[in-house]
Amino acid sequence: MKIKKISIIMMTIILISGIFSTYSRVYASSNWAYAAGLKYDVPDNIFDMDSTGVCNKAVNAYKNAGFNAGSAINPDKATLSANLHATVQCFFGHGAVDSILIGPTTGIYNGRSMTANVTTDGGKKVFENVQFIGTNNINWGNSDTELVSYFGCNTAGEDGNVASDSLARTTCYKGAYSVLGYTTEFHNVSSANWANRYNEKLGQGYGIDDAVNYANSFNYMFNDVKNVTVWSHGINMKIGKYNSSNNINILDEDSSVSDRLVYHFNKENIMKVSSESDIESSLSKIYDNFDINNYVVEKSKASFYDINTNLPIEENVYYDYKLKIGDYITDAGYTVKVKNGVISEIYDNNIDLEDQKILIQNTYDFNNKTSDEQLLTYKSNLNKNIATKYDNKAKIVGDESMLYYDIKNNKKYIIVSCESVVDLDGIAGAKSIDSMMYEIR
Repeated sequence: MKIKKISIIMMTIILISGIFSTYSRVYASSNWAYAAGLKYDVPDNIFDMDSTGVCNKAVNAYKNAGFNAGSAINPDKATLSANLHATVQCFFGHGAVDSILIGPTTGIYNGRSMTANVTTDGGKKVFENVQFIGTNNINWGNSDTELVSYFGCNTAGEDGNVASDSLARTTCYKGAYSVLGYTTEFHNVSSANWANRYNEKLGQGYGIDDAVNYANSFNYMFNDVKNVTVWSHGINMKIGKYNSSNNINILDEDSSVSDRLVYHFNKENIMKVSSESDIESSLSKIYDNFDINNYVVEKSKASFYDINTNLPIEENVYYDYKLKIGDYITDAGYTVKVKNGVISEIYDNNIDLEDQKILIQNTYDFNNKTSDEQLLTYKSNLNKNIATKYDNKAKIVGDESMLYYDIKNNKKYIIVSCESVVDLDGIAGAKSIDSMMYEIR
């Protein structure tokens, strides 16, 4: 991996000098927000953990909320440690139930601080002597930390289940007011869009729960980015200058929500759900021409847990109906939020209904013409790029492919993805799902 040493050193100097020239206990605990993430220099067109853009947008959002804010890409241990006092913290990296790798030399580990070799599958080394800061050495409560967001696979649990010993839960237990993590692996190609929407709403004065539900109201290329869990000492807290402000009704007052909201639960109009057919019946009542044969359905879940009781405050299940044109999947369609067995909201995420009707009538143009031989070539190219990313020592753990149509830009793609597992001293831990897109002409 090639590291741009000069820019990293300059960024570190600026961050550290800025922190220590203005830092005091009052300043740190009330007005500092920090984002940091992992970056690799990888071949073109591969969607990987380049956190530069998403960190920059997070910083801008936090500034909108009234914070002084900074970020670092591939921070070292000293830089990361100096910023774990921040009121708002956001981290992007390879995650596991007990850890998150934030840079080639550092991360956060659930428990004691430790130094470990971080390797890919089969015990093949990638990073040596990574210094993990242990949660035993961090007390977010003393810094009045309002929010920590871990954008890493499985940082809140595995297989969609919340883990009591997860990094996210421990961070909340150690004093952070609210903590976000993931209960599944997720595709990096979609995570930046989700994170940007989430942070954008936080910066506009919406509560943490509202920001999660807003980001979850959209369709994504891969909807596993919606499988988040929030641990908290309360519910729907706002950050920064909005902390003590009155609630903003995101459903009624935000046009980016209300313009897409076609159904909202009220006591007089209850749509109960016992199966997906109940949802499809509800969509048919709203849209006369709704045909389930034109959609694929994906399911995800967002949970909100109370750290004091270890019980869920709220659990929302999302059913995403993604328009399928021939053999191609799109991110147009509908998102249905189900809360406590009742349809709570329905969002219209169609892009251009008139164009979509025409496309559906011409599905013969969207038949899969990719040969098995060509698909193998695409997968082989992905594997080569992943191998390059891991210094030609990576082992691919399964792969998948999907035909995708970008309605806005009228482009067809084949997307191939593979999962990589990162080990800590030989023990399987952090995971990542990398994807590549090939335009079909």
